[in-house]
Amino acid sequence: MTICSTGIHGLDQVLGGGLRLFSRAPGAPPSGAVVLRGPPGAGKSLMALQIASALARALEGDVFYACIELLPTELQAQLASIAWPQGAPRFVDLRRPEGDAGGRRLFCGSLALDPEDPAAHLWDSLEVLRLEVERLDGHPRVLVLDSLTSGYRLGREVPRPLVDGLCKLAAGMGWCVIFLEETSSSEPSPWCFAVDTVLELGFESSRLDLRSSALRTIHPSKHRFGRSFPGPHLFEIEHDGLRVYPTGSSYTSGFSSAYPVQDASWTLHGFRSWSEIRPFSWTASSDVVTFVHGSDPATVVRTALRVSHELGERPLHLPLSSIDEARGTPLSSDAWMAQVWGRLERNLPRSVAFGDLRALATFTEPTTWLHNLAILTRHLAKAGVSVVLYETTRANLINRDGHLLGWPETPRSLSLAGISVRIAEIETRATSIVDNPPIIARVSRLATGEVLAVGRV
Repeated sequence: MTICSTGIHGLDQVLGGGLRLFSRAPGAPPSGAVVLRGPPGAGKSLMALQIASALARALEGDVFYACIELLPTELQAQLASIAWPQGAPRFVDLRRPEGDAGGRRLFCGSLALDPEDPAAHLWDSLEVLRLEVERLDGHPRVLVLDSLTSGYRLGREVPRPLVDGLCKLAAGMGWCVIFLEETSSSEPSPWCFAVDTVLELGFESSRLDLRSSALRTIHPSKHRFGRSFPGPHLFEIEHDGLRVYPTGSSYTSGFSSAYPVQDASWTLHGFRSWSEIRPFSWTASSDVVTFVHGSDPATVVRTALRVSHELGERPLHLPLSSIDEARGTPLSSDAWMAQVWGRLERNLPRSVAFGDLRALATFTEPTTWLHNLAILTRHLAKAGVSVVLYETTRANLINRDGHLLGWPETPRSLSLAGISVRIAEIETRATSIVDNPPIIARVSRLATGEVLAVGRV
């Protein structure tokens, strides 16, 4: 079994690590079969280009791209529209091939199909193009067939023996084959039953928290030899290709018991007492979240950052925002999660501060944000990173019975992730009209209201 990257940011995570290839017969090279399904404009061709290029690079071969309705010149224009980070394969039009310049190549040709019975001549037409690729000293390891439509009677109407035969041919040749199927519904076709992986592409117009009203989505409905996360996951077409934003649940693969069945209550762990000189000398604990709240925003943020610094030098401060600061566009919780995840992968700190959680009240999907935040917090805990959450709240957030009176979903989302929480309650006492009134920090035990320590910030 070989696991190969798809070459698309975020898609490997959705597929539990990537595509699964293996030898179908003794001595045969590893192969695999994928179908990309969706309506026109969903991004099938661009996704196929990136996946095919990544597979060819991993298998040290070339791409053989067979067009049914797409013109080779149109595919060449799509290839040129991406700023390939690792270099694009060299495009070779089989109608007028250029001299060999070396490197990875993408051979492209149009299939000559009989209008009366396209399926009957599909196999023979593919063989003609394959021989032309080999005449040019090509080493095809990836076959892309674009695209299978009902207009050519190659969609749901295609004979199952033909589909199985193509998959067996690809396995015998040691090819990874990518079928592109144009669909108007999610009803399965013979292509779905024969291949190893099915990726359903589409649009979702109900969520308006990204940059447009029609968001592209991807849903892996089948991944025969590996784990996958159904989604649907959002994805965007950027200047350097596609970028998939996995849903929060796809990040839970790193731990098996992220969501206990029971609805655990918040548990506060005792602190070391602090003095006037060093008020926040608290023992770092990666399995405990410190929650700082109070009515004064500036004080809450300042206190949260001081606590973060005590728990780990050079803490990372990640404000919760539904706006992409780099582009000034709306940001979904999944896109925010992917950005934070990538940043933490590059440089994992000793402590992280997230907030202000009160901003979640203005977000389109606050529950999803809190769900993703809980998952992220759990992962950081397993990596030994201390987490501080802060929220600007009204007075008397905790009542005498130990119930939270502020944002109601915050404790539930964290407790479902099995996270223990300790609370630092910040109060402002202005004894005179001064610019900087003294701030009192009080640590409370949630269940009893017991005051463990009091100090001046």
